[in-house]
Amino acid sequence: MEYHDEDTVLVRETSRSSLTPETRLHWAVEGGTLKVKYAASGARISSTLQKDLTVTLPGKSGAQSAVISATTGDVHIRGGSWRTLDIKAVTGSAYVTADTAEVLNARCTTGDINVSVINAGSMELHCTTGDVILCADSFDSIKARSTTGDIKAALPEDPGFAAQLSATTGKVSCTIPHTEEGKTYKVGDGSKNVEMKVTTGNITLS
Repeated sequence: MEYHDEDTVLVRETSRSSLTPETRLHWAVEGGTLKVKYAASGARISSTLQKDLTVTLPGKSGAQSAVISATTGDVHIRGGSWRTLDIKAVTGSAYVTADTAEVLNARCTTGDINVSVINAGSMELHCTTGDVILCADSFDSIKARSTTGDIKAALPEDPGFAAQLSATTGKVSCTIPHTEEGKTYKVGDGSKNVEMKVTTGNITLS
C-alpha cells in the first residue's frame, strides 16, 4: 500500500504470466469500505503464479484503517497515517513505514516483521518463525513476541518506558541508560509499557 497526492484510489496488478478472470484481482466497495481480493473467491491458484497488488490511497484523506491478509507473499505499507492497521501473513514478511499508527497489529507465521513508525499508539507484533525489527519515535505500548527469532527495537529514551524482557534460550541486551529490577528494564520515567519475549532468540533494545 502506498500514498499519493491525488484524490483517487488506484489498484494496480502486475503478473509475470497471463491471468484469467478467476486469477485476476477482484474488488468492491461495500458501505464505504474498499475490499480487494487477490483472486476470485474459490479460484484455484497455481503455485507458479507470481503477481503483485499495489493499492495507492489519497494522502490528504486523513487517517485510514486497513485489514490485510496474505497466505503466500510479503505485505508492504509505505507511508500514511493509520487509525487501525491489522496485518496477517502466513508465509511472508510484513514491512511497515508510517507517520502515525494508532493501533498496529501484525502477525506472521513464517516471516519477519519490520516496522518503522514516527508516532505510534499501541503495537502488537508476533512472529512464529522470524525476526521482529522495530523503530518508533514515540509510542504508548508495545508487545512483541517471536517463538524462533530475534527482537531488535530502537525506542526513545524520553519520556521513558518500563520493559519486560524475556528470552528463554538467548540473550537480552539493552544499550539505553536504564535500571534493572529482575526482568524489568526501566528507562527514563518508566511511563510507557513494553513487553518483549522470545523462546529461541535474542532481544536487543537500543
